[in-house]
Amino acid sequence: MAENPIEDMQVSLPGDGTEDSDTDIADSSSNEADAEAKKTGHFSWHIPSLEKLRQEVREKKVYGPEFEVHGTWWRFLVFPNGNDSPDQFSVFLDVARKSELRPGWHRHAQFAITLVNQKDPTQSLCRDATHIFYERESDWGFVSFTSQAKLNSATEGFLTDGGLILNVDVTVVRDYVTPTTWGTRMLWRGHDSYKETGFVGLKNQGATCYLNSLLQYLFHLGIFRKAVYQMPTEKEKVGKSIPLALQRLFYRLQFEQTAVPTKELTQSFGWTTFDSFTQHDVQELNRVLMDELETKMKGTSVEGTIERLFRGSVSNYISCINVPVQSLREEHYYDISLNVKGCGDIYRSFDQYTEEEMLDGQNQYRAEGYGLQDAKKGVRFKNLPPVLCLQLKRFEYSVKVDANVKLNDEYAFYPVIELSKYVVEPEKDTSYCYHLHAVLVHSGDVHGGHYYAFLRTGAKSQWHKFDDDYVTKATEKEAIDDNFGGVEELPLHLDAGRKFSNMRTKCSNAYMLVYVRESDSRSMFEPVPQQAISQHLIKRFEEERQAEEKRRKELDEAHLYMNVRLVTSEDMLQHDQEKTDLVALEKVRELRLRKNATLSQLREKLSKELNIPGERMRFRHWITRRNQTFRPADPYPPAKEQVPISELRPGSALTLWLEVSEAPDGEPLFPLTEGHACIFFKVYDPFVNKMRYLGHVCWPVTTKVASLIPVVRRMLGYDESVELEIYEEIKPEMVDKVDVSQTLENAELGNGDVLVLQRALSDEDKASVLNPNAQRYYAWLRDRVQVRMRDFDAPDKDAFGLDLTKSMLYPQVAQAVAARLSWDPECLQFTSYSEANRGPYLKPVSRAARLTLQEMLQHYLPTSSNILYYKKLDMPLAELENMVTLKIQWQNAAAQPVGAPHVLVVKKSCTIADVLLELSSRVEMTGTGRIRLMEVFRHKILSVPDLAAAVTLLTHNQYATLVAEEIAREELDVAPETGKVLPVAHTNRNTSMVSLFGNPFMMLVRSNDTVATLRPRLQAKLGVPAEEFATWRLAMVTYGRMDFLMEGDLIWEELNLHGQQFLVLEHLNDQPLSQHLQHPSWRRTEHGIKFRRTEDDSDSTEDA
Repeated sequence: MAENPIEDMQVSLPGDGTEDSDTDIADSSSNEADAEAKKTGHFSWHIPSLEKLRQEVREKKVYGPEFEVHGTWWRFLVFPNGNDSPDQFSVFLDVARKSELRPGWHRHAQFAITLVNQKDPTQSLCRDATHIFYERESDWGFVSFTSQAKLNSATEGFLTDGGLILNVDVTVVRDYVTPTTWGTRMLWRGHDSYKETGFVGLKNQGATCYLNSLLQYLFHLGIFRKAVYQMPTEKEKVGKSIPLALQRLFYRLQFEQTAVPTKELTQSFGWTTFDSFTQHDVQELNRVLMDELETKMKGTSVEGTIERLFRGSVSNYISCINVPVQSLREEHYYDISLNVKGCGDIYRSFDQYTEEEMLDGQNQYRAEGYGLQDAKKGVRFKNLPPVLCLQLKRFEYSVKVDANVKLNDEYAFYPVIELSKYVVEPEKDTSYCYHLHAVLVHSGDVHGGHYYAFLRTGAKSQWHKFDDDYVTKATEKEAIDDNFGGVEELPLHLDAGRKFSNMRTKCSNAYMLVYVRESDSRSMFEPVPQQAISQHLIKRFEEERQAEEKRRKELDEAHLYMNVRLVTSEDMLQHDQEKTDLVALEKVRELRLRKNATLSQLREKLSKELNIPGERMRFRHWITRRNQTFRPADPYPPAKEQVPISELRPGSALTLWLEVSEAPDGEPLFPLTEGHACIFFKVYDPFVNKMRYLGHVCWPVTTKVASLIPVVRRMLGYDESVELEIYEEIKPEMVDKVDVSQTLENAELGNGDVLVLQRALSDEDKASVLNPNAQRYYAWLRDRVQVRMRDFDAPDKDAFGLDLTKSMLYPQVAQAVAARLSWDPECLQFTSYSEANRGPYLKPVSRAARLTLQEMLQHYLPTSSNILYYKKLDMPLAELENMVTLKIQWQNAAAQPVGAPHVLVVKKSCTIADVLLELSSRVEMTGTGRIRLMEVFRHKILSVPDLAAAVTLLTHNQYATLVAEEIAREELDVAPETGKVLPVAHTNRNTSMVSLFGNPFMMLVRSNDTVATLRPRLQAKLGVPAEEFATWRLAMVTYGRMDFLMEGDLIWEELNLHGQQFLVLEHLNDQPLSQHLQHPSWRRTEHGIKFRRTEDDSDSTEDA
């Protein structure tokens, strides 16, 4: 019988065995000293066989042994095969024995889970979190604690003999709070951030904790907040203006007493929900935001504020040792990136930052007039800003694991630092003593984590922790010392005779530091009273607050009201009947009425408002019919008019038609309802291809349809000789002719039915109009499409619009477009829209394919576009389609492009030789006069077509570029057995990726060529300086694999017989990865932070 992996799991739990009683924490009767001693606990769980655990547990999750901390039983919850993510290993902390806890229980706990690295404990993987556990959220942890690949890797060291060790440290916080449930969110009445600290937090939209940390630090710089308030935003639109959104956010942080949302601010950035759930880099966001604000402040009273507060300058110098040459270059900065690795503390980082570098040997400096010289290179600070932002480089690329890693190395920083030694010429009256204002912390690892901030809100004030919407007081130790990072060693634990050194990496550590110059502290933290805020802001925000209160009141009272849509005959007259049906319900008047209101009360209100006697009004309700049309039905009888409107249509919206009688005085205002049908009329005019609403009648259902014709003639003003055709609108896009000899009842005409009338046409008139009858007109409406025509040579804007039908063929479309352009339809060419290109598709639409307009618009797209490109031709399209248009880029002997590409139009029957003959008359050649044509794709030569090949061969790869060059004389003089011409491409030396770039070319390689003999010819061809070319390496690429060649390698020996090879010149790329690529959250997407707004944002104004 197989071992039970769960029973074999061994537990190591330190402690003396004394526990609190199993009651709610708030009810604990033990003294404070005992409670303080027992509220923190450590537990270690050894799983001897992870593989057995995966195979033998029946459910996808497994609970670990229970352990007690501070009167509460806890346990691990592990998903060995991932929780809905099979490539991840999921670990949670769970409250055990929940059934024994009293109703309404909760536990507020901070915990850290460690996956012990049994090979190197310092590389253990740690994740920590804070959570309030309660009945509906009794477990909390990490879906992606680590990847299965990393856990199973033999080189990582997490598994020994197939077993692993999980440690957890739990601290239970006694907060004496009372939980209430609102949806799935817990509201904790016990902790009031504003009441306890005087400050409020910011709500997290999903992954915006990094943004919240940055905004809190900026808000608490009083001088910066004051400048933001003074930015002119009177004409800015809500949701479009970053300054206005930041003003409102700061205002609410200053004067409200609950956590403030940031959604308006991120909307002003142009961010979507996806952006709000993507964790970005704090430093990058700070730079982008400062750039944006600095731009917006130009030309205002606060222009230059960003520069005065945050901008410093450095002097980059190179000083020759043996000759009198010195190069100086001044650069400005808004933040400084300091190395963490190998430094240990902030002063050693500054030492390394300003350390001199010797330029000697092969790295000598080229001094103008003196050639290569030994020199010293370095950087010195010219001045330091009042607010000094220091970004600690906690993330770097590791060659060892070929991925980004987080550096949790111990790194000390101090409450006060003195930096005068790093300034090139310190000024006597300037202080270089800085006090720590903010510590922005990243908790987690390279795959994700959480940001929060510790701030001093004044020059010498109390430290506070700002963790999204939760603000608490903090000690200096919690703000500074606890965020140095490094490794801490917990007590040694024994497990089945084995010793495990429980080394835990501190994964919560400082990521960004903000220091304020001592001499400027008073002005930096100067309070911002309400009087310092622009009055237009106060007025605007107060009006918005009142509007928000009104909106909330309406929401609170929403259950007392219902919305009623009121349709009038005027609405039907104004309705665009090309959209068919009777009315656009979204455009009619909507009333908000109390649910206990009655129709008689509504009639009285409307009578006064419209100045129509109440007895001339009655209401009909609308119903959805079996054919999915929505039409008026029977009128409400008098008894129903006294019933509350909520009972007329319970559970659904109420739509009413206000029917107004136009009967002369003395006659019945409304005919009898019984035996009558309310019929609506539309009129179609085929001569203008338009339809309009005419009116309605109530008519006996036992009379014939023909009896309606005299009534309609009078409504239209026609005499009796005018013959009419009558159709019924079966549904919005379909009509059918009505037999007028039938009664309304037999023709199934009833309340709400629509009859479409038109004058009968002669055969001559029918031939002269687009749609001679209503049936054709409705089919045309159904098939019609508004096509946005664009000139192929100006593809970014619409030239004009055309109403066409989807069933039109190419010649018919050409005829319609040609009529608009006054051009020959035979000389028009059309191209479909490409979603991938955001413009014209690479190939035009073929006339020979006989496509419909629908097929032309949907060309290679999953759904139709309404954009079509046209091109005016100098020859008939039929003739052009027998031609091939080629764009050929000419390049010189150094593989550099010369001029713009040459456009050649040749017959399809031509060969490559014919093309090159035509090209030779357009280019300048100084050598052999022989041309080679190459197909290039992604900076690699795909092929060199044979001269006898058909020109149509070149159109097979529509994404390839055609490049031509003059063949070198040495290639013509060499025999095939003594030399071969090989493609050569360029690539970058980069630790993270290999990619081709630049212009490829062909190069003769002789049979006796080694790398050493080929390199000088390559350098001479490309014209690259010797010093630079010396850093390039030569490699051979075979079927995608790149192998570097040594100086003595004979290149022909590396060739195979299949020709799937080319040479690569690998350039030295000493440029570091951009900041956003260094950060783990951006390593995956490789997109930086952007503020995206619409084109009209720059001159946006407030709507009246």
